[in-house]
Parts: sequence; C-alpha cells; structure tokens
Amino acid sequence: MKLFFGKISTKIDKTQIVNGYYRAAKESSWFNGIGPGDYSYTIGGGKIQLWQAKEWSKKDGHDVLQFNIIHSDLGINTKQLTAIKHFTLGMELVVLTVRSTAKSKKAFFPIEFRPQFTEAMLKDINTYKNPDTFRRIHILGPNDKPDQTSEDIQLYKEDQQWKLFNSSFIAKDITEAFQDNTNMLGSGQGNKDKTIRIITSLNSAGKTLVSEELSILQIYDLFCCAYKSKEIPDSPEDEIKDDLDIVNYGSCNVILYGPPGTGKTYEVLNLIEELDTNEKVGVQIEPKGNLNVKRTFWHLAPGQHGFLWDDLKVGNQLGYEWCSNKFGDLNQLDPSTEHFNVRKRFSYVKKGDYFCIIRGRQCLAIAESLADYDFNEAKNNSFEFQTVEVNWLAQFDTPILLNTTSTPTFSRIGDQRWKSLIDGLTEKGFTFGDEVPTKPIFKKLYKFTTFHQSYSYEDFIEGIKPRLSGDKSDDEDQIRDVEYEIAPGIFHNACDKAAQLAGYSDLMEAMKDTKENRADKFSKAQPYYLIIDEINRGNVANIFGELITLIEKDKRLGGDQETIASLPYSKEDFGVPGNLILIGTMNTADRSIEALDSALRRRFTFIEKAPEAGILSQERYKNTEVDLEKMLNSINSRIELLLDKDHLVGHSYFMDIKTVADIQTAFKNKLIPLLEEYFYGKPQMIGLILGPDFIKPKEKITLFKQFDTDFSDLTDRKRYQVIIPEAWQAYRNIYENN
Repeated sequence: MKLFFGKISTKIDKTQIVNGYYRAAKESSWFNGIGPGDYSYTIGGGKIQLWQAKEWSKKDGHDVLQFNIIHSDLGINTKQLTAIKHFTLGMELVVLTVRSTAKSKKAFFPIEFRPQFTEAMLKDINTYKNPDTFRRIHILGPNDKPDQTSEDIQLYKEDQQWKLFNSSFIAKDITEAFQDNTNMLGSGQGNKDKTIRIITSLNSAGKTLVSEELSILQIYDLFCCAYKSKEIPDSPEDEIKDDLDIVNYGSCNVILYGPPGTGKTYEVLNLIEELDTNEKVGVQIEPKGNLNVKRTFWHLAPGQHGFLWDDLKVGNQLGYEWCSNKFGDLNQLDPSTEHFNVRKRFSYVKKGDYFCIIRGRQCLAIAESLADYDFNEAKNNSFEFQTVEVNWLAQFDTPILLNTTSTPTFSRIGDQRWKSLIDGLTEKGFTFGDEVPTKPIFKKLYKFTTFHQSYSYEDFIEGIKPRLSGDKSDDEDQIRDVEYEIAPGIFHNACDKAAQLAGYSDLMEAMKDTKENRADKFSKAQPYYLIIDEINRGNVANIFGELITLIEKDKRLGGDQETIASLPYSKEDFGVPGNLILIGTMNTADRSIEALDSALRRRFTFIEKAPEAGILSQERYKNTEVDLEKMLNSINSRIELLLDKDHLVGHSYFMDIKTVADIQTAFKNKLIPLLEEYFYGKPQMIGLILGPDFIKPKEKITLFKQFDTDFSDLTDRKRYQVIIPEAWQAYRNIYENN
C-alpha cells in the first residue's frame, strides 16, 4: 500500500473535507503521486481523517479525485500523527503537517512506514486510541545509555552538548540539521525558550514525555532551526495560512472581506514578509555592489530602437552616436540644434559617473565611466561616435522596467524616472550610499496599492499623463514645456513584472510568443502578487473597464480561452499573465459584498475574515483579569442584533491587553470611535452594547433664552457622555450581570 498525508483548505471548497474529494487539475503537482487505492491522513477542518482514494471524476467542470472516508475523525492531532512509531521521521512529516504547503504546490505528501504497519492496523480506529502507537521523547539522565532498539526519540548530553540519538527511523535531513541551541535561552524566542526549560530541567532527566508534554515538532523547532528563525506553531497554522493556500489552490483572484480588526491586512502583510524574507517562497538576489548616489546617472540610448546594443555590450566604450563627425565641426554646431545640447551634456561626464543603457522603458545595463570625457580629444576621434571608456557593472538578462519613455537621449536621469531606476537597481542586487546589506536581498514579487473614490482606469491600466519636458538638471535655464505621454498604470506594470518572472523581457514580448509557449512558461512561473487594499472603496467597474473579463483564469494568457484585448490609448495588444495573483481586501463596515459590482463578485473568490474571539483565550493573548473572549463575543452579539454581522468588531483590537491601561487605550482609541461611527448621534446605543459603566447622562441645564415658544421637547432630551472606566470590573460587567 501507499500512504500519504494531505492538507486541504476548507476555504476554497468547504464540501471537500465533508464529502471526501480533492479538486485540482489531474496532471498538476498538487496530487504529488497519490492515486486510486492509496491512503491519506487528511488534515483539514480542525481534524484528521483517514481516506482511501477511489477514482478520478469531474465536478463542475474540474478534475477531482474522489475518496472513501474510512474514518471522518481519528481523534488525534498533528503532534500525535507525526509521533506514530511506524513512520520514518523526516522534515516533511514534522513540518508540513502544521505549516502551509501552498508554496510547494503540493497537497499530498508520501509517508514512509515500516513493513510491520499493515493495512488492517492503518484502518483500525483502535490503533489511534492505543497510547503505545505513539513515540515519546526520552530525556536521558547523566548515567543513562541510549537504547538501540527503542522506538522513542532519545536526547542525551555529551561534552556539555545536547545530542539526538541516531535511531534508524530518523531521516538524514533531521539528523544533519540537529544542533544544540539551548545556550540561547532568554534571547527572545518564547516558544523555543519554553522547550529549552523543559529539556534542561533537572526534573526532566531520565523522564519519558508524551507529545502533549513535549512534541517532536518542538524538538525540531529548537534543535533543527536557527534560534532566531520564525517559530513553528505547535498546531496546524491558523486561517491566515489556510487562506493564502487558496492563492495556489487554483484561484487567481481573491478578496479577503470582513469587519474591522479581523486580520485582513495582517494576512497580506504576512504574505509580503514571506516573499521578502523566506528563500523557499521568494526569490533571493545575489549582491552586485554599491553605487554612489552623489554621482550622475546618465541615460544612454543604444541607437534608434536599440539597434546598436549588440555591438556596444561586447566592448568597453560608450558614447553617443548622433555626435559623429558627419555633422561637421563639433565646435561649430548651431546652439539651437539638439546636437549642440547633446555635446554640452556629454562634456559634463566625469570619472565615476554611471551610464544606464535604456531602450524605451527598458534599462538593459549599467556601466561606470573610467575617465572624464575629453571633448577636445573626442572631436577628432576616428570612432563613429564620441565615447569614453567604461567598466560594465551589470548587463541584465531581464531588463529593468522604468515608468516613462520620454527622457531626452543622453541626459541626466532624474524626476519621474529616478525612483523606478533606483527600485529596479535595488531588485538587481545593488545598494546605495553607505548602505551595507546585512541580510539576504529578495526580488520584490508584489505591488501594493489602495483604491479610493478618485481612482481611475488611467491610474490602473494606462492613460495619457502630463510631464515636463527634459529633466530639471539638464539645463537650469531651459524653459520646460508640458508634454503628454501614454503611461502604464499599476495593473499594466504588474502584468509586465509577471511576464518577466515567466522569462520574458516584458508583457509585449510575451504577447508576441505563441500561445503554447505562453501556456508552458506561465504555468511554471513564480507568481507575482498585486495587492489591492480597500478594493471596495473604488468604482471597480470603471477602474478595470473592459479588461474585467481578462482576469478570469481561463481567459488569461496561456489559458484555454485566452483572450487578448486592444488598449484604448496605446492600441497595444494586452492580456493578463496566468501567474499574476490579485488579492484584495475589503472592510464590510464601509460597504457590504452585496453592494459590489456583480462582474467583480463573479470573478473573485471571497474569503470571509470573521472575528475569532477564541484567539483571545490562547496563552499568548489571555488576560487574567478579564475574559477577553467572552467580552468580545458579548459586544458582537449585541452589535449584530442592532446592525448586522458586517459591523462586528475584530479580535485584533484586544490582542495586546496586559494592563488596565492597555484595555483603556484599546477602548478609547479603537472601540469607542468605531462604535460612535456606527451609531452616529446615538450614544445611548453604545450604552446598550457596553453597559452603564461606559456612558452616563449629562446634567440638564438651561441653555435657551426666554421666548414665547414651546421647546420642552429639547430641554427634556437626554444627552450622554462616553467614559472610559479605570477598574477591571467595568470590563467584566460587559459579559457578566446580563
């Protein structure tokens, strides 16, 4: 028999975990070798099931692998699953049972097991009820010797260093990674420190601990990972990671929605952190060197449409072809001509300046000038154009994409182009000024933007935008006219970046390739993420325009129904790369899903981020003075009755409550302003939610002058003042004494 463990998110299709099937393309990497007849410990929906693959079929037009559900709940957790003594203990089993598997694009992973583990034992529910099924962790005392026949994990101390006994069931990837980190106690990693204290305690010597006391995952996290590395949770990662799995489970367009404080933006920031720091997820860049920002960066065009580039890149001379002697005596150039201005600019080139070789929007290379430009010598030079010797710092296989095409040839790079050039050079591995890289540099695989009411199609796709002619530093006396150019928007730029990750120089080059090649390249490419915060604040129908249909998975470049449109301004062909992932966030307190454009709703997978009050009872966030979980549940129950679930309060508002000052600050700066917005002009409603400790009537006073009119309805009106209590009991009263 073949045995796997599987990770299934309940977010993309909640019925998968209930009805026993997995949806993905049959030939995709997600199945990772599992097929009819094979068994799977299926992790998802807060439990572990035992399935047996039955047959391939179709569901709603998608490939699915159907399973027989042998046991819908084995009654064990992931700590116990990894501790089953019949399994070979390797990194995949230890780590991926609790960590997101989305980035590997696999949902099932094979388990190596001993021949003694029979099919009957696998299917017998009593196997999982028997404590002897699971390995324990044995911490040897100073006089103990490892047991060669033991099925338990054995830790012992030798030469003042903790060691792992190399049992036959432990895979090489774990034994080779094992290192003693116990000397790092107190250096900032709380979970690892807890494990250190358990292992090094005198009371633990000679003891055998079960997984609930000390798990194999805790051993791995402490001894097989760097102490300062991100700690591994001791249970399957929460909905944050499950939601991000959807990005790689087949949905290219995702919107995280929910009321304030539920972790929508936090989840996106987690993704960004992974892309920026995790070499298994992001793309690491080799450092290229440091550039002096005090030097001048020159734009140099390699001939019209770049026709000279192939010749220039193999030599060590750079200059400007329009300054050749065919224009006559360079000393006698008419000051009104462009050639005179070019000559003037070229005469400013100094040793240490940089030449950026730019063709259209593409920066192809960067070189450093090895000498000052000598005009007196160059004007009599036999070369076809005026040159200076350079040292090539980098010639880029994939060009840097700049944000405009209109900089005059052979001019200083500044104004609009400067930031996009610096960003691009940074992504290529260059640093600037006194900056010294102390950690790995990663390619930026995402773009973050926020929609607002004035956000337009021209901002997002492309539009005609004004710019000043020339660059401010070219000629201080020059009058700079207003010019107009067709400039790409954020979405267009993101499509270019996604195309580059598939091996193209930009989207235009991808459009010129065959559909078959595009399909192959985009299916294998690293994803590029366009993150749209507050997506519901913009007019999505106007912002996407006619291109809204192009974001559908099958209509993307390389898709079964690949669709290519013509852009209205540039008239260029345009398509959406298959590796571009759109992630939006929306606050339902601002606007509900029902109010969104129906075309948008059809094309996005919506993931609800509801308040998770239970998080507040976890050890990390638990408060000893007030039950934060009960408090939040009480507040939200009342808000839902008075308004609806779109206006609930998120758990993040109360995740750092340690002192009474903390909870006062949370109420004063977060909760009360939110409730005042929800119930504008009706402070008594806040009293219904929080109770009399938080609101009191104002004293009646006579405000009006005597006049012959009846204003008793005004003087009898009750006015209220919101207060922030100083005692813990007031916050307990929110859920007590109802």
